[in-house]
Amino acid sequence: MLWSPDPVDREVAAVVARPAEPARAPVPPPVDRVPEGIQYWYGRATGSWFAIVPWPWARCGVRLVESASEGALAAEVRRLLVQVG
Repeated sequence: MLWSPDPVDREVAAVVARPAEPARAPVPPPVDRVPEGIQYWYGRATGSWFAIVPWPWARCGVRLVESASEGALAAEVRRLLVQVG
């Protein structure tokens, strides 16, 4: 086997010598949103998120849901809507 200072295939050598692309910062997952049609709000006095969810088994037909964050509220609302069907 003979050693040569020049690469046999210059195109392959150029690809191998190319610096790697810088790592990109990971994209944060999207925050769960409360489904459309559900009334929700942030209570400044309590620091909690609230939503009114249709609930056929309640006397007034709705249920008040409270959570510490908007994402947690969205998850709870979706869970309740699955139960309602």
